[in-house]
Amino acid sequence: MTIKYASLNHINHRDSSIRDINITHSDSLKEYTDKLFKEITESPRKRQYIFSSSKSEVRNVLDDIVTDNDRKKSINLAAQRLLNKEKDAQQQLDNKKLKVDILKGSLFQAYVEIDGKENIIICKADHNEFLDENSLTIRSGLPWDKKIFKAALIHLKDGIVADEVDVLDANLSKYWWREFLELEAKHTDAFNTEKSMDFFDTRVFSGIKKKHPADYRILRNSFVGYYRRKDIFEIEDFIETLFSNYEPEDENLKIDPLVAKIRSLPSSLGFDRSFDISKKHIKKRMSTRVKVSDAIDLYLKTDVPHFRKTLRSGKTSSGQMYLQILTENEDVYKEFLRSEDE
Repeated sequence: MTIKYASLNHINHRDSSIRDINITHSDSLKEYTDKLFKEITESPRKRQYIFSSSKSEVRNVLDDIVTDNDRKKSINLAAQRLLNKEKDAQQQLDNKKLKVDILKGSLFQAYVEIDGKENIIICKADHNEFLDENSLTIRSGLPWDKKIFKAALIHLKDGIVADEVDVLDANLSKYWWREFLELEAKHTDAFNTEKSMDFFDTRVFSGIKKKHPADYRILRNSFVGYYRRKDIFEIEDFIETLFSNYEPEDENLKIDPLVAKIRSLPSSLGFDRSFDISKKHIKKRMSTRVKVSDAIDLYLKTDVPHFRKTLRSGKTSSGQMYLQILTENEDVYKEFLRSEDE
């Protein structure tokens, strides 16, 4: 990694202050920036955005950083812009009487070259707890995952700022990506919800239906339940929820290829690895109809709690196949109650 330029500004929206932190190009700075780059690029929580305009203030700042057109002035413009947007966002929270404080931190900006590719990193970080502000020396024994509040990775192509931006922010705060960075989501939550459900259903779970029908039905039920119960989709959480304690009904079912397939789909088929689940767009995949016989269909409106116990199949002593459905509805139970000799 080559660091072409780096800056750090401590920002406090409560007292409207910006303080420049003088940093030197040291091994610690390189280590910090390299870890930051890897955290953004490798995180399953990153999401793709695009610039809302080719002439936005932030994009002009980025252009000035690349061309070395009064970099110091441009860096200060970015810091002032973040301060203003944080003050506006905090005022909105205060007006709603929400006891929430936007976390104070510092704006770290770095223009870097890695493996021949140029990028700009913009990060809001809690540098005071993790770095010595005079030398930017990384303090030992502190967890990396608490260093970053919010981050963005801007790619350059032939020295020109590209349209797409990778954003890492657990809260997907609008003041960060929309107000400060002037971005818009490349994919909407509705798009991500519909496409991910479609692809998981057709490219992952339907693929095991023929050879592993019992596991298909159980896993599909869990898949639907995840989207119904969760507000935010995160691919690693999705995998953990479905497979961490899963014991296949068919011992020949291999879980690792399914997990690898799920991890590959966002990048190969074009949806985000993290997004807010749009509840009104999950209905298409929520229900399923199973043909029991020419006269009977089993209609599952949504995911079924305790699926393995609630729906089971079996055989009578004479070899006849049947379905067993647990119910707490006594009236329905009585309607289908038969004497043993029938």
